[in-house]
Amino acid sequence: MQKKDESLKKIFSQRLKKLEELPKIDENKSISSILSEEGISRRDFMKWAGAMTAFLGLSSTFTPTVAKAAKLADRLPVIWLHMAECTGCSESLLRTDAPTIDSLIFNYISLEYHETLMAAAGWQAEENLENAIEKYKGRYILMVEGGIPTGNEGSFLTIGGHGKKGKDIAKEASEEAAAIFAIGTCSSFGGIQAAAPNPTGSVGLSKITHKPVINVPGCPPQD
Repeated sequence: MQKKDESLKKIFSQRLKKLEELPKIDENKSISSILSEEGISRRDFMKWAGAMTAFLGLSSTFTPTVAKAAKLADRLPVIWLHMAECTGCSESLLRTDAPTIDSLIFNYISLEYHETLMAAAGWQAEENLENAIEKYKGRYILMVEGGIPTGNEGSFLTIGGHGKKGKDIAKEASEEAAAIFAIGTCSSFGGIQAAAPNPTGSVGLSKITHKPVINVPGCPPQD
């Protein structure tokens, strides 16, 4: 177990080092300063990092690594896609009743595309997504909410004026992402959309991309 932990730490350290080299979204602010302004002490922050470490199934020795990763979140552009779902995962995030560490970090990252939150619609929304993928190629974090319909060649879910299939959008966005998160049970495993007889052929995100996917299950996910 210790050997495995050391190996993982080495991988994480290399990735965090690369992340540190990326420019900050706002040079005048940082995650640390935002938390401090909101009255969240370093002790509280480290307790949160410890809880997140346990949630990820890692040993407590990874807590400083998780804390460092959270502090570097201000360098991460995020693209959030909606597939076959009820938008409950996004709604639960929006209804946070106090400024928690989680919500502050999410408020501070550069959310480049999110259908529920963005002002743009129609062709402008599609253009925003295409521009974000191109501008931050290899740098953005992809978050996908909802199962992926694959039945009838994916035509059970089409999005935008061009009628692009959700399956194709998710695959294309996955190709250029630095990391991919399946948010909620639907995106992680197919969810209720995948229940028998599953006429739409809904599957979890990991089934339609060859890249690693971090599943964050729950309906909605809990911190």
